[in-house]
Amino acid sequence: MKISVITVCYNAVDTLEQTIKSVLGQTYPNIEYIIIDGGSTGGSIDIIHKYAERIAYWVSEPDEGIYDAMNKGIKSATGEWVNFMNAGDTFANPKVLETLFCDPKNFNADVLFGNSYSLDEKGKKKKYECRKDITLLKYMPIYRHGASFVRTTIHKKYLFDLSRRDLGYALDGYCIHSLYVGGCQFKRVDYYIITYLEEGISNHPYQNARYNYLIATNEGFSLKALLFFIYACIIISLRKIFRR
Repeated sequence: MKISVITVCYNAVDTLEQTIKSVLGQTYPNIEYIIIDGGSTGGSIDIIHKYAERIAYWVSEPDEGIYDAMNKGIKSATGEWVNFMNAGDTFANPKVLETLFCDPKNFNADVLFGNSYSLDEKGKKKKYECRKDITLLKYMPIYRHGASFVRTTIHKKYLFDLSRRDLGYALDGYCIHSLYVGGCQFKRVDYYIITYLEEGISNHPYQNARYNYLIATNEGFSLKALLFFIYACIIISLRKIFRR
């Protein structure tokens, strides 16, 4: 079974190589590694050339942003599952793909998702355990996007909707929501899949809560979604207070 791992990047010379090494260092034998670069002008292309023989497909050209690049990656993928490993992120250990895709119990799903580690600006690692209640996907993402795998045939039908400019950097959350309300089968695996950098573009808790509310009410007003939004804002505020 082939797994397509996609890295999108732009001028990521400081973080790209660690991601490439992590992907190529997986013990799983059948990986299709795809890199979509947005036309970098720094040393990113030199890094890609360094590993080009082990990269199934790569391109460097201007795009309309990260989600346009992700769509290019999906359209290029030929594996049975797609995973996004953004520049700076890494697999939690070298046996992630082997562990997940040598277990036939994981094949009766359209989306597999699991736990994550985060790294803050000081290099401190924290655990992020995905939620167990899959019905919460109607109101918010319950896992980190990079800690998931989507069947390629399904992801090609559910591309990132570039028309939703109002959702900014939350189009991955909107895609997850669309997969859920579209009837796709989600399966949680109690396993740590990625380590991600907290300084990513989505590390803005109040804006995240707002985007979650907009996505959850896409089909109309929802009192439960509003309550989730209010609750999230209260928790964020309390955390900020007690960190002072």
